[in-house]
This record gives sequence, C-alpha cells and structure tokens, in this order.
Amino acid sequence: MDIDIQYARALMQIHRVEWLPILEQLEKVTDNPEFQDLLSNPFVAYKSIIELLTTCLGSTNQKQKNLIHILAKNKRLMHVKKIRLAYQQLQREKNKEQLVTVTTAQKTTKAQQKIIESFATTYLEKKIKPLFQYQESAELIGGFILNINDYIINKSVTQQLDYVCQFIEGEHTWQHN
Repeated sequence: MDIDIQYARALMQIHRVEWLPILEQLEKVTDNPEFQDLLSNPFVAYKSIIELLTTCLGSTNQKQKNLIHILAKNKRLMHVKKIRLAYQQLQREKNKEQLVTVTTAQKTTKAQQKIIESFATTYLEKKIKPLFQYQESAELIGGFILNINDYIINKSVTQQLDYVCQFIEGEHTWQHN
C-alpha cells in the first residue's frame, strides 16, 4: 500500500482538525525550490526544518505540529502533495462525492456548464454528488473532455477531427457519438 495513502487515512481518523488547509500550506512551502534544496542538505537537522515550517505556517495547533514533526522526521515532506490528494479523495469518498474534471477550449458560460454537467451526471451513480472542476486547454478547438475517476469521455472537436483523419486513412471505422 502506498505510504501517502496511509498518512491520509491516519489524518481521516483524527477528528476536529482542519487538515486540508495545513496540507495546502505545507505543499506551497515544500514545492519551493529553495526549500527543496534545504531538505536535501544532509547538514540541516530535521528539527531545524520543523522550526522553519512552523514559523512559515504561523498559527498551528499541536496536532498539526505533530504532523509536521512526523513528516520531517520520516523524510516525507516531499510527499505532501500526494498526501493531500489522497486525503481529498478519501474525504470525497466519505461524503459520497466524485470529482469531475472538465477541460474546455475556453472559459465556459453558466449555460454551457449546465449542459456539460447534465451530460456528465449520466455517467455517475445516482447516490454520488459530482464536484465539477473546470480547466482550459489551448490544445482543444472546441467541445470538452470529462475525466471522471480516470475514465475519459472525449467530446472535443479535436477528437472528432482525429476520427475523420483515421477514417480517411482507413485506420478507423466511422463512429459518430
């Protein structure tokens, strides 16, 4: 089992602590190239790193400080992003939510979002609440791509053009969805 998931599961067991904000703040600091250089320096004691982090993060409760301590001591600070992502996934599972990432060529209007979200919900279980996250990609001409738990539904103009090219070249039979 992945160690990052184990940390996330441990955090899920500790109630009455807001873990997501501290994980997000830790991620910002640990993604900094200068901080990464500091972590890889064998002459810097982990206790010094803990002091630096608690100073950078400001007000933290004892449980959050304990998390920083265990991550630093076990040399897991470079894994904070994976721990945060695993923690968020566990939270969504607990709340019966599903992240749906929608990639479009440009910013979508509310009306477009309503149409896309209506289409996307047909791919979800009835008891699951979708959490839509929109992003833009210059690689798309139009249409959209849905990512639902690594299940990709490509309704982009680029994909349709690829189908046309493959059909003309004889590599694909025509399927219009």
